[in-house]
Amino acid sequence: MILDLDQGNTALKWRITDKGRCLKEGVGQLDLLARDIAGMSFSAVYLANVAGIEREAELRTLLAGSLSAIYSDGVCVAKVVDGLHGLELAYADVSSLGVDRWLIMLALWRELASAFTVVSCGTAVTVDRVNALGRHEGGMIAPGWSLLERAVSDGMANIDVGVNLAEKKQVWGVSTSECVGLGVTCMYQSFITSIMSGFKSDESAIIMCGGGVDSVKHLLPASGQLRSNLVLDGLALLRLGAD
Repeated sequence: MILDLDQGNTALKWRITDKGRCLKEGVGQLDLLARDIAGMSFSAVYLANVAGIEREAELRTLLAGSLSAIYSDGVCVAKVVDGLHGLELAYADVSSLGVDRWLIMLALWRELASAFTVVSCGTAVTVDRVNALGRHEGGMIAPGWSLLERAVSDGMANIDVGVNLAEKKQVWGVSTSECVGLGVTCMYQSFITSIMSGFKSDESAIIMCGGGVDSVKHLLPASGQLRSNLVLDGLALLRLGAD
């Protein structure tokens, strides 16, 4: 069996496979992962991590303590590689490209083999564009809803932003909390809307993914696609034939 791990800034996702067949997928934190893999043995563990070296160390400790048959090479941490599967990256220094963004693009390019724009909604909103030749033309990064909310909370005393109001039809707030929540939501949605409108006449595919996608999925054009677990799909491409 093989364990793939996608450690984002907020959530941890995992997928357990055996001979190419998915046995289990999960999302949560370290305690839930420990419960899901209790008693299991893996021939390899692949990790995509954007949460820093401390979280990587925690994951390694958990795996070392929970698994009895990890191969001697331990956890394989994904690193960005230019040109893999024909995907050429725009960054001069590819090591500064987030591994999650790269794996998402890798999975989509391998599947579509055509131009696409992918919008990933998480702690941050990332946008990446790949042309029909498999060349990454570049991208954008903006704060997601939670980062915008935190900026307001940290910068204004005694302000409770409340909740993401994206799915409500409320236009005006009738309390300070609602007013700020609506303002933050409007900023978040406006960025997504500007991306979608910028490519509305484009013939390339538009894909939206990420843990925060539910509150903005209504902004996706009818021709667009909602996807999940693309980072895990990208990790699988690093180990073709490993099962």
